[in-house]
Amino acid sequence: MAVRDKALPAQLTVAQVAYLKALASTLADGKYAANEITALAKVAYRGCCSERRVLQNVIRPLERAGYLALQAPPGGSRAGRSVPLVFPTERLVREYVRPFLAQVREQVGEEVCALLPMPLARILSRVQSPRGRCRGPALQALAIRLMALVDPAYDHARIHVRGLNESTAELVFESSSFLLPRWHVRCTRSDPVVVDNVATEVGLNHLVHGDVLVLVGTGTVEVAARRYAQQVTRWLRLPVLTVDGKNLERLATHPSALHQALARQSRVALARS
Repeated sequence: MAVRDKALPAQLTVAQVAYLKALASTLADGKYAANEITALAKVAYRGCCSERRVLQNVIRPLERAGYLALQAPPGGSRAGRSVPLVFPTERLVREYVRPFLAQVREQVGEEVCALLPMPLARILSRVQSPRGRCRGPALQALAIRLMALVDPAYDHARIHVRGLNESTAELVFESSSFLLPRWHVRCTRSDPVVVDNVATEVGLNHLVHGDVLVLVGTGTVEVAARRYAQQVTRWLRLPVLTVDGKNLERLATHPSALHQALARQSRVALARS
């Protein structure tokens, strides 16, 4: 999710703006180690600041401006950790997160929007719920949360819900952030994701004219399926990216992990306009 530059105080530095955007893109779902938000700011928003100075030059000024708050890590220095936890304040939520949620509500409805501020682990638990009625909205929320972390201009995007059932959600995101602006994202509970799943989605992608295809599975992705995705990326010049359950679990504490996982598969997909 992007914080609109025109809404930001003019006195903020480039590094401070990047950090603020990165923190906002978590949708205020919890507390993160400050260096994890720094990592997200670097990969998604080109925020650059010496790690030794980020607390003094970036985080403390944002704290004084009322955008974030700090908390000592559990156990403090006795746990061998000196990195504080950081979380959004009411000001950041009011000015940036709630307007984003209002926009999404218009496109996907109240039920999905209500899930978005939840911790990612709770959304994933709803995806695995035995109650089928809960799974569809949770899969949609999962797709939107992932794109909010990846796409620096997500708040200008349009969302199209193409397909939805108890085990699959299919959405198309359009954004001005990337050179390849139309992202076709399919989230599924199927385990594992196999070659046939990839081949089917590559074929269906021609119907929606996606520039990038992202297949998200809450379980595993077979090695053969990953290899086929890589082949399609080379042959058709259609980036086919896969995300598995381990990637999703890692996001709970490492919000930059998704961007890094996608970049390893295709840097072209993440090239900015």
